[in-house]
Amino acid sequence: MTRQRVRVTIDTKNIAPKLKKASERARFLVSQQVLKDSNRFVPFDTGNLRDSSIRASNFDEGQIAWDTPYARKLYFGVRMNFSRDSNPSAGPLWYERARAAHLQGWINVAKQAVNNQL
Repeated sequence: MTRQRVRVTIDTKNIAPKLKKASERARFLVSQQVLKDSNRFVPFDTGNLRDSSIRASNFDEGQIAWDTPYARKLYFGVRMNFSRDSNPSAGPLWYERARAAHLQGWINVAKQAVNNQL
């Protein structure tokens, strides 16, 4: 039986930038998907509430926001009767409802984004 030696050299200085780029891309894509899925549960009248989320969110930082003056009241459903004429899924706590329905999909988006960047 012959012995063989194998020497492996890993250049670790290239790993950190790749991981950073991959995580930034994943954060951006997951933020967009979270917003898209959450907006499916947002009450809709004129579309201003839904559209405010696109203006107020910062996908690069992973921040999702709805910034109309009445967004907080609608989100928590304080003394609100939601019309379901335009959106049958409308109701309070739209992020939590989207998370309950789509969390595994968000995880898959993140995994795929990281794998595509590495």
